[in-house]
Amino acid sequence: MRNARDAYCHVDFLIAVVIIGIMLASMLPAFTTNVTEARESALRANLSSLRGAIEDYRLRSDVFPTSLADLQSAVGTIPRNPYTNASGIRFVLDPAEVVADESARVSVQNGQKAGWFYHPRSGRIWANCEGTASGGQWLISL
Repeated sequence: MRNARDAYCHVDFLIAVVIIGIMLASMLPAFTTNVTEARESALRANLSSLRGAIEDYRLRSDVFPTSLADLQSAVGTIPRNPYTNASGIRFVLDPAEVVADESARVSVQNGQKAGWFYHPRSGRIWANCEGTASGGQWLISL
């Protein structure tokens, strides 16, 4: 009689584990969506902050920042790109030739990875990351 009771307890335990697994699996997409939306929101906020600081610098100096030192004086602490976790800035001469790629994330001053691309002649700054935003727009074009 004891073996039948033990077997029954094991079956109950397995059913409970399966039910918990199904509940967790149903919650996972919602959690993943929230993380993605949070990263996109942080990226947009960081870009807005960077662009505002660059524009303030231009209004004070009549030119866009042309060096990393100028850019850091305009921005202060450069925020991290939430997709790459990198805060380095890669200066680019021709924005049309820039695409988000792994090699660009490594080739930055001071050994930092590039979280951002910056074009000093236009003052344009954008994120170094691949993929699309929730509206279907490419993240690199935000």
